[in-house]
Amino acid sequence: MTSGLGAEYRRRAQACLDAAHTTQSEPMRVALLPLAEDWQRMAESWDDRPTAQQQQVQPHRPPIKEAMDRQMLAQHLLPAEARVANGDWRVEKQRRLIARLERDGQDTSEARMLLAELEETRKLHIAGRDRLLRELGK
Repeated sequence: MTSGLGAEYRRRAQACLDAAHTTQSEPMRVALLPLAEDWQRMAESWDDRPTAQQQQVQPHRPPIKEAMDRQMLAQHLLPAEARVANGDWRVEKQRRLIARLERDGQDTSEARMLLAELEETRKLHIAGRDRLLRELGK
């Protein structure tokens, strides 16, 4: 079952791929392809989540299951932190590129569109990391 959010993530991945294939800028293409992969991974991750109805029918978890769940959450935290750090780095790199393009009097429209996508992806990564932290704090 594909959720609305999973479909939106796939749409963004496809938009990045389309832009990567049509841009004349090699640095832009290099930046767009990993971004498309990030959106696709998030879509697949979102689709793997249980629905609200599936969550309601789950029996009470025994303590060992809760401990295993906490361990799984902890294992996901490090990659989540890495995604946030990578997003910070990408956003900052894109901002520097835009500043350089402006200094050189070049068009920044594509670079700004990519920056908006990078910032949106970064927000989603932060939200995912924060969700893991909240779950681990319970």
